Amino acid sequence: MKFKKAFLNSLALHGTFYLDNDINPKTLEKFSKVAIYARLNGLPLTTYIKSSGGDVPSCLKMYSIIQSHPFPTKGILMGEANSAAGMVLQAFDERLMHRYNTVYLHALESRRSIYENPSDEAKRSQMIIETIFVKRTKLSEKEVKAIMESLNGKRFFDQEALDAGLVDGFINEPVVPH
Repeated sequence: MKFKKAFLNSLALHGTFYLDNDINPKTLEKFSKVAIYARLNGLPLTTYIKSSGGDVPSCLKMYSIIQSHPFPTKGILMGEANSAAGMVLQAFDERLMHRYNTVYLHALESRRSIYENPSDEAKRSQMIIETIFVKRTKLSEKEVKAIMESLNGKRFFDQEALDAGLVDGFINEPVVPH
């Protein structure tokens, strides 16, 4: 455990965060500290992502922190970016992934569609999420809505994620400017 903490602290000194669990208030707190340190020291912000998702309020706050970072930002997918993690990935200036990894998108409620009986807060959050995907990817509003309305959402494998604009390129391969 001491090694892991020392490793994560050494990454933080370079403006790097390793997101390897669910996004929740505790994850947000740790991420915020790394982002503040990077901002105060004029560092780019890099985040390695391997996450099954998490809660929407924390992910939207992470998204805002990344978007407001005054120096270059890079998100690197290592495994999967499911649900909320897929949305956080969209915040970065540069979004990369390893081959054979995936991004999984779905509505706020994965077991049943958010459109069946949503609260006002859920509707508002869902609208924000859909707007982000339309703005940051090559997916149209109609395509995003269809994914979100689908009971099972959609899993994008590496080439599909690139084609949809969910990522900009692959690690160790040239990035094509968008």
